[in-house]
Amino acid sequence: MKKVPLLRSLRDLAAVKAEQLCSKDKPHFEQLLDVYEKVVVDDLVNDAILSENAHLVAPMLAAFAKHQSDIPIPFVVNEKLVTQIRVSGYWLDVAPKDSDDWCHLYNKDLVRLYEALDEAGHLDNLE
Repeated sequence: MKKVPLLRSLRDLAAVKAEQLCSKDKPHFEQLLDVYEKVVVDDLVNDAILSENAHLVAPMLAAFAKHQSDIPIPFVVNEKLVTQIRVSGYWLDVAPKDSDDWCHLYNKDLVRLYEALDEAGHLDNLE
């Protein structure tokens, strides 16, 4: 088995992404690499913001789940309509109605559920 070179810099990470679109041999590869460095930074910043937002909303969603196990609005996760919510250890889990097919909510879905419940006014009376 061949050794794998580890990424040591933002430029290395951008090169991996850029090589998926363009061969290193092409004359415009360096220009594409410069662009991808900015894209990678933007993606990392967006992921950090999303992660922090998920940490901020998780306690409120856990409080909601402790008071109510039904999701009172249409909400889709992994292309399935989910209608139940529960706290499971450190996780918030959701499942379709009358199903044992529970799945964890991750950053993006935590924030989406929070926004949807908040917009519908279902978080207004939480303590």
